[in-house]
Amino acid sequence: MNNSKLDDLMDQAKLDLIVLISAENIFYLTHSPTILRLKDFQQTRPNSSRLIFAIKEKNKTKPILIVPEFDYKINKKYSNNTKTLCYKQYFTNPIVFLSKILKSIILEKKRIGIEFSSFPTNYYLLLKEILPLYKFLDIHNLMEDVRSIKTVDEIKKIKKTVNLMDKAIFKSFSQTKVHDSEFKIHINIIKNLYELGCFPDKSSKTHVGKIMKEVHKEPRTNKYINYGDLIRTDFSASFKGYVGNISRMAVVGKPTKIQVDTYNKLCFIHKKTIDFVKPGKKASEIWEYSHDIMKSEGVFHPIPKGTMIGHSIGLNVHEEPMILKNNLKIVKEKMVLVIEPVICNDFYQIQDHILVGKERSKKFSSKFNTNQLFVI
Repeated sequence: MNNSKLDDLMDQAKLDLIVLISAENIFYLTHSPTILRLKDFQQTRPNSSRLIFAIKEKNKTKPILIVPEFDYKINKKYSNNTKTLCYKQYFTNPIVFLSKILKSIILEKKRIGIEFSSFPTNYYLLLKEILPLYKFLDIHNLMEDVRSIKTVDEIKKIKKTVNLMDKAIFKSFSQTKVHDSEFKIHINIIKNLYELGCFPDKSSKTHVGKIMKEVHKEPRTNKYINYGDLIRTDFSASFKGYVGNISRMAVVGKPTKIQVDTYNKLCFIHKKTIDFVKPGKKASEIWEYSHDIMKSEGVFHPIPKGTMIGHSIGLNVHEEPMILKNNLKIVKEKMVLVIEPVICNDFYQIQDHILVGKERSKKFSSKFNTNQLFVI
């Protein structure tokens, strides 16, 4: 966690403390071993009796982690430098318990930052009813800003995730045979990811042939690969909380000249886009530049104005800055971005992670050679 950056942003916003409820931000602050696993079960339900909160006071390095009694022992043992408190789930209202802790920490009329976009309305109204003299302010952008600049430790973790994903996909492509089904290839990648300790996201897809242009369509059990087919993956997976998002391509048998030429153009566009990414560039400038390179190469993006050329990544797969046509957010040093130009109706795509450096951006992945189509 970038504690000094977070304190600076809290100081600028004149916040006395912040309360986090989104799973990713709680994990960022505390490394709670249960929050990411349970987020869909407890954090997103409007009347959950098993909520987890994190509290960060300005200029204090040790956050407070509030957990249900069920989760207390494991969080106390494995959370990172936290003061862990618990309440009796199903008997104690977690918002009432949170309110008592806030009252014990700071005086009335103080400024408290909360995540309005993640805090269900009924929780917020109850909090306001119990603490009427406190001022609550939204900190969505504040947490977005602090998480966008990665620490050395975070960079290592994302790189590890990416390299494990490449290893899994390379192994799966190497195991694939003519007449395997699209679904079998997909399941094999998932199996290999699990064996390496990664957790694939449900949105991950593997596509063969013409269906490649249908984004995130479910892989088919009755589509069998034949010579000449192109295969494209679009996978997200996490390892120890940090996410990777990569796309790799393969061809069944010897590729045609058109396939080789198109893929080579994609590699050129991908490399030129990465070379253009530097601190101070707007996300929209990167988007425009990548589309201009496509135009100069005589190819096109299949969804010309309505999609992205890339995005930041970390504890979520899509984080700001998103590389979109109208996004004016600025790229900064030590951001980790995913660059993913797509060309032609067949959806030729490479998706790779880069670390934004002071002078140039450097590609992460080294376990899969994307300079040429993988031949099955």
